[in-house]
Amino acid sequence: MGHELLIAAMWVWGLASLPEQTPVPLANLGRALFWLMIFAHGVEVFAYYDVIREAPGSTASNVARTFLWGSIHLREIGAIS
Repeated sequence: MGHELLIAAMWVWGLASLPEQTPVPLANLGRALFWLMIFAHGVEVFAYYDVIREAPGSTASNVARTFLWGSIHLREIGAIS
């Protein structure tokens, strides 16, 4: 549960940091983190697409979960250990 909470907090911080006029502490770091997560999770979706497609459930759902949660979802579907 701890990893999911950390990733969710990173997404929230990154999204809250996107507006230019934001009271979010360390907004520049939050924006950089947001784009880094977009890139990293996009690469994971691309790299593991064949496994994601074969996993139980719909492909769209598995792509969305991998994009949001990254390696946590990939472990759940058995793509990585």
